[in-house]
Amino acid sequence: MNVAKNSLKGECAQHKREKREDMERWERYQLTGEAIPHEKAAVWIENLARGNVRPCPK
Repeated sequence: MNVAKNSLKGECAQHKREKREDMERWERYQLTGEAIPHEKAAVWIENLARGNVRPCPK
């Protein structure tokens, strides 16, 4: 029981951290208007799907 409980606590903490990071990104976008164009993001994601890991486009 403790293993499952600890696992859920870890997942909850990870979810909270990811949510906080998402909100920080959203706030930064609202302040700056900077975004990655869809075309660049799509190519990057296609490369990831093929196992070709590259830095996130700017």
